[in-house]
Amino acid sequence: MICSASSPTIPVAYVGAVPASLIILAGFFTFLGGADIDRMIAMLPQFCAVEATVVWARGTTGSNSAAHISELLRRAQFVEVETEVLEQPSLHVGVAQFAGTPVALEPGIRIFTFRDPNASRAKRMLRRLRRKWGRTRSRLRRPR
Repeated sequence: MICSASSPTIPVAYVGAVPASLIILAGFFTFLGGADIDRMIAMLPQFCAVEATVVWARGTTGSNSAAHISELLRRAQFVEVETEVLEQPSLHVGVAQFAGTPVALEPGIRIFTFRDPNASRAKRMLRRLRRKWGRTRSRLRRPR
């Protein structure tokens, strides 16, 4: 099962491809919002075979930390097998095994929506520029 910005993020696309014994979640957490990450991990039992292994990687900076992802996996009935923080690049890699009972796939429910990680950064920069410009303009208008 491969998810990319161009592939469907609705489970109907995976009918017949699951349950999987190995799932790799790496390289795209940056493109998901917090609620999407929570929902995707909660839905993992729909994609897993008995004792499936999930290998995941997350940058050590930013929101939705590795500790948060580990907790979400625990709630979804995964047991941490191994975890390591790599110094270069700053990356947390984890391995978890599914200890629950597989759940039937529910087609038609959106797993996540890809977002542009730079969009929110650009909006913040624009707000800062507007505030700064507003202060500069008000200083220019003040009588001296």
